[in-house]
Amino acid sequence: MREYLYGVSPAYMLSVFGEGFTPDDVISVLDDIKELGFDEFQCELVSDTKLPLWEEGGAVRVAAAAKEKGLKISQMVAHFMLEYFKDEAALFSDSGIDEIKRLLAVMDLMDYRGQLTLPMGAYKELSALDDAGKARALARLGEKVGLIARLAEEQGSYIALEVQPGALICGGAEILAFARSIGENVMYNYDTGHAWASGDKTVADFPGLFGRRLTGTHLCDNDGITNLSLAPDKGTIDWDKLVCNLVKSGYSGGLDLEIFTTAEKVKDEYAAVFAKLKARVESSR
Repeated sequence: MREYLYGVSPAYMLSVFGEGFTPDDVISVLDDIKELGFDEFQCELVSDTKLPLWEEGGAVRVAAAAKEKGLKISQMVAHFMLEYFKDEAALFSDSGIDEIKRLLAVMDLMDYRGQLTLPMGAYKELSALDDAGKARALARLGEKVGLIARLAEEQGSYIALEVQPGALICGGAEILAFARSIGENVMYNYDTGHAWASGDKTVADFPGLFGRRLTGTHLCDNDGITNLSLAPDKGTIDWDKLVCNLVKSGYSGGLDLEIFTTAEKVKDEYAAVFAKLKARVESSR
C-alpha cells in the first residue's frame, strides 16, 4: 500500500512572514512543520532579488536544517518567473533565463534535484490577441519554457507547470497538450485553487488526465471564481472525489497543503486540514 508524504507549500511561510521571507525564516518554522506531523516542505523565491540570500549561505543552511529535522524538500518554486511571462515584452525577451540558471545553481548547493515549479500568471495582452497573435505568443512560450526545461534537465531536475487564471494556456486539456509539445520532462503541478478559479470544472478529474505528468500538489480551495488559496472544504471543490481520484490514479508524489491564513492561525489551520486530508486518503484506498 502506497504511503504518501504530506507537506506544506510556501503558503505556510507566506502566511507567517509575508512575501519578503528569507532562508533563515524558512529554517525558523521547520520545527513547527515537523511537530505538526508533516514530512516535507517547499522552497520558494517570491522575488529574484532574494537570490543572493540563497546563494551566499542560505541554501546550504536550509538544506542542512531540513536534513537535521528529517524533512524532505519537495519543490523549488520559481515564483519570480511570473514577471517574465506576464506580457509580450517579457515573454519575447530572454529575461528570467539568467535568474533560472542561478536558481538551478542554488538547487545544486542544496543537493536538491527534483521539481522546479514554474508559475505562469495572467498574460496582460490575452484579451486583445487574435488567433494569429495567440499562436505566435504560444510558440514563443513553448520556446522559453522548453529552454528552461532543458536547463533543468542538465541540472538533474525537471520542471512542473503551475498555471494561474488568465495565462496563455488554460484548462487541463490545453495545459497537457502544451506540456506534451515541449517534451517528456515537462510536468504539471496540481494547484487545485488555480485550476478551479480558471473555470475548468473537471479539476477533480485532473489526476486521471495528467497521469505520470502530475508530480506535485498545492491543495487548496476557492469559490471557482476568485483565485484564492483557502483550506479544502472552504470553497466549492468536491474534495471527496478529488482525493479519491488522486489516490486511485497511482499518483506517488507528495500531498502538500496550500493555505493562506494569518500567522496566528497558521498552525491550527494546517493541523486541522492535515487531519482531514489524511482521513480522506485512508478512506479512498
